[in-house]
Amino acid sequence: MAPPRGGPEDRDAPRVIAHAPDSGAVGVARDAPLVIEFSEKMNRSRVRDGLRIAPWPGKLACAWTATRLTCEAAAGWREATTYTVLVGAPATDARRNALAPPLLFAFSTGDSLARGRVAGTLHTRSLRAGEVAVFLFAWPEGLQGPLVAEAALRPDALEALRIAETAGDGSFVFPFVPVGRPLLAAALFDRNENRTYDEGSDLWGFSEFPVVVPDSGAEADSLALYLVFADEEGDLSGSVLDSTCAAFVPASHLRAQVDSLAGMLSGDRDATGFARLEGDSLPRIELTAAEIESVQVELGRLETRLVSAAAESVRCATPIWVTARLAGDGSVAGEVRCRGSFRLQGLAPDLYRLEAFRDLNGDGLRQASEPSGEHPDPIRLQPGRVVEGLQWPLIVRPREEGRGGASS
Repeated sequence: MAPPRGGPEDRDAPRVIAHAPDSGAVGVARDAPLVIEFSEKMNRSRVRDGLRIAPWPGKLACAWTATRLTCEAAAGWREATTYTVLVGAPATDARRNALAPPLLFAFSTGDSLARGRVAGTLHTRSLRAGEVAVFLFAWPEGLQGPLVAEAALRPDALEALRIAETAGDGSFVFPFVPVGRPLLAAALFDRNENRTYDEGSDLWGFSEFPVVVPDSGAEADSLALYLVFADEEGDLSGSVLDSTCAAFVPASHLRAQVDSLAGMLSGDRDATGFARLEGDSLPRIELTAAEIESVQVELGRLETRLVSAAAESVRCATPIWVTARLAGDGSVAGEVRCRGSFRLQGLAPDLYRLEAFRDLNGDGLRQASEPSGEHPDPIRLQPGRVVEGLQWPLIVRPREEGRGGASS
C-alpha cells in the first residue's frame, strides 16, 4: 500500500507567457519562425487544432520543445502582408484546462500595420455564442447587400484576411483591420472542428452589409453577427401606447399628496410638509395667508382628481392584448397579454402584422368600444432575430370584427 502519487489536481488555466514575432511587429523576415511559449505542458493535438493564422500561409512545419511551439511557413510569409495569429478553442493543457485568455496578435512583413478596428457581438439561439471563430474576408465582387441568414455563400476559412474568437458573451474584436476596404464579416459553426465548411452539419453567419473602417485609427460601428439556422424562431418586442393612461397617477399617490397638504393646513405638518413631533427644538415655519390660499386651491384640485382616480385606476389596470398575424393569410401566429410593453417570443421567420386592444371588460374579445390599434407597417422577422422598439398607439374607433379568442 502507498499514498497516491502527485499533488492536488491541476485546475489552473494555461497561459501564453511569450511569443514571437511581437504583437504589432513590422518588417518581419519572410523566414522568421512563429514561436509560442506556454506556462505549462500542453495537449499538443488540441493546440494544433486551436492554432489559426489569417491569411493562411500554407503548409506549416511545427515542432515542440517542452512548453514551446515553433512553426515555420514552408513557403515563407508573403511580402508586405499583415498576419493575425490566434490560439483559442479548443487549445488546452494536458489536463484539459482551456487556454485563458486566448492568444490573438498581429505582425507584418511590410513596413506598417493597418490600424483599423472592428468590434461586435455574435448572436445565437440554439448554438453557443462563446469560443466561436469569426473572420473578415474581402467583400465578394458584385455581391449586393443585405445578405439574408440563409445566404448561399461558402467562403474558404483559409482565405480569411483576419480572424478572432468570441468571448463567452459573444463579443469579439478584430484589431489591425485594413481601412477603406469593404469586408465581409462571418462566423462559422464548425461542428467537427476541421476548419472547413461541411454541408449539412456546419453553419455560416454573415454581416448583412459590407464592413468598412473609414480611416486609420477608427473603429467600425458595433457589428452584429447572427449564427442561426434558417428556420430558427425570433421575437418581436416593443410597447403599445394608450394616451388616456399616459398621465395616469394611481389613487394612492394622490391620497399621499392630499394628506400632506391637509396636514399643513391643520398644523400637523410645517410649511415644508414635514410632520411636527413633540419636543422639536426648531422653530415652526408657519404658512402665510397667501400660502394658505395656494395650498387650499391645490388641495381642492387634488381632491377632485382623487374622485376620478378610482375609475381611472380600474381602466388603466386592464390588460392589453397584442397579437401577431401572418401577413399572408391573417392567421394568428402569437399573442401576449401585457400592461403596455410586450414581447412576442418563438415566432417563425415570416412577415407579420401586429395589432392590439385594451380589454376593458376582461372577456378576452375585442369590442368596438375598446381602444385598439395596428402597427402601420408589416414586420419582417428574420431567422433568430429580435426586433425591438416597435410602437403604435391605441385609439377608440368602431370595429365590427371581433378577435377570435385569446389565451393567457
